[in-house]
Amino acid sequence: MSTEKKVSSDSLFTQGAILMIALSLAVLLGWQINQSLSARGKLKQAVEQSTVLVSEAQANQARTARQLEVFLSDLLTLAQTNPQAKAIVDRYGIRRNAPADQATR
Repeated sequence: MSTEKKVSSDSLFTQGAILMIALSLAVLLGWQINQSLSARGKLKQAVEQSTVLVSEAQANQARTARQLEVFLSDLLTLAQTNPQAKAIVDRYGIRRNAPADQATR
């Protein structure tokens, strides 16, 4: 009878140890799933923000290009009557581009 008690006691200890390991692994797996879902949400949000930033940057670049064209056009017009503006135009080689329809002919 003592042998039967020892066997069942050892069996309970082994089963308890296996149960603790299984529970630990389940908790670890749950934590990892939680972390990956959190990271996925943050990544999705970052992608959405970067899309907005890229479109804003493209709009800013287009606006800046238009402002630069206007500025250079005004500088070229001023260079016709102002020697200082003419010096700047000559120094940097600024000139008007031919219109697109004339350039292709």
